[in-house]
Amino acid sequence: VDLDVSARVAGATVALKGGWGAVSDRLQFTLDAPRIDDLRPLLLRVAPDWPEALAGAIKLNGTLSGAPRNHGLVLDARGQALQWGKAFRAATLDVKASVAPGATDAATLDQRSLQVVVGATGLKGPQGELKSAQLNVTGTLARHDGAATAAGDGFALATRFAGGLED
Repeated sequence: VDLDVSARVAGATVALKGGWGAVSDRLQFTLDAPRIDDLRPLLLRVAPDWPEALAGAIKLNGTLSGAPRNHGLVLDARGQALQWGKAFRAATLDVKASVAPGATDAATLDQRSLQVVVGATGLKGPQGELKSAQLNVTGTLARHDGAATAAGDGFALATRFAGGLED
């Protein structure tokens, strides 16, 4: 079933176009929410544990592809002036991620590439503040390597890691 749906809900625009369910399907999705807090009443109906303080703007574009058992994902998201509860804030948050779909339902995790890049500025939490943070992960779902950096007043941190998922 192919969809071509666009809706405006509480100031946000949501759109779905395409199909999902077969290996050759692609479902594109977009969300433009200039005021996340306007969506809180709707979000509470889906999951009652949303924090009382929820704020900021988010735009995301993505595509789901392939069969549901081994689906792929391409995601590009940007958030600004984000707040999650009273404890967590981010001035900016940028996410680019891709997971290749399995060519068949039997595709193994080592056949599916993975790439994730996350960058953030102006992070504030109960443990302190970070001016910036970056995360990069590349490889496959079965074996991937990553690097993370963070910087705050008077310190900088850089680390590398490796990991993987099992079938």
